[in-house]
Amino acid sequence: MLVKVLSHALASGADYEKTLKTRRNLSVLGMILGLIVLVIVNLWTPDADLTFADFLKGVYTGTGIGVMLFSGLFWVKVKNLLKDPELQKKTRIQEQDERQTLIAMKTCSSALMILIGLEYFALLLSGMFNATVFFTLLAVLVAVLVVMIGCKLYYSRRI
Repeated sequence: MLVKVLSHALASGADYEKTLKTRRNLSVLGMILGLIVLVIVNLWTPDADLTFADFLKGVYTGTGIGVMLFSGLFWVKVKNLLKDPELQKKTRIQEQDERQTLIAMKTCSSALMILIGLEYFALLLSGMFNATVFFTLLAVLVAVLVVMIGCKLYYSRRI
């Protein structure tokens, strides 16, 4: 869904084939990002002053492989769409359906509000136990709110 949202923002007003090519390029970027994560995790050794928990190498490796795999599968899907005009037409109609667009907008909006509420609850709880976690969650909450307000201002002027 993120790639679709980003590609619509990057190729707004363009034809569907150009949007698909933009998505294909974004999926290549995702594969490169996953590869960079894998290279850094396996080649970089932290200094003695900087130590990581033992499980983090596995988490980073799994995340890198997951991003590469997801991006690769998405690249194949878009490549197949670009080859088949009939399937491309069917997918374009399905993506531009007003009901589907409204469902996606309401889903993202509801999920964001729920996550902000949960993060605020975690912020209140963490303040009783650890100041570092509290200030980290506070910074994330402020960043999310700034991005949300920025998007609202952007789209209120654009639409």
